[in-house]
Amino acid sequence: MQTRQTPHLPQGIISVLQTPFDEHGAVDYKSLGRLIEAAICDGVHGFLAPAVASEVACLSREERQELIGFISKSVSGRVAFIVGASSPRVEECSDLVQSAAEVTPDACLVAVPEKLYQ
Repeated sequence: MQTRQTPHLPQGIISVLQTPFDEHGAVDYKSLGRLIEAAICDGVHGFLAPAVASEVACLSREERQELIGFISKSVSGRVAFIVGASSPRVEECSDLVQSAAEVTPDACLVAVPEKLYQ
């Protein structure tokens, strides 16, 4: 008999990773890399990014995917990575979760779009 295993969610300190921007409004990947390394050295157990309350509205879909790829590569399995896949549109939430699967995150976090509350 086959059974479904319960996914193991990360335990400990999961930091909401803030996205630094340069003077032109582009993601500052050099600073982001330093933030990731400093947090890992300080003992964080994982990251959530991008977060709904921060930069999501400022990023295009392509920028979001590039950001997720960069973080995944930087973390490189050393700590957990939870991909924020929220959007006001249900279809986009689904698309973001599917595209996040390419970096094999430990989990995805999706805030329920407001229209589903009605």
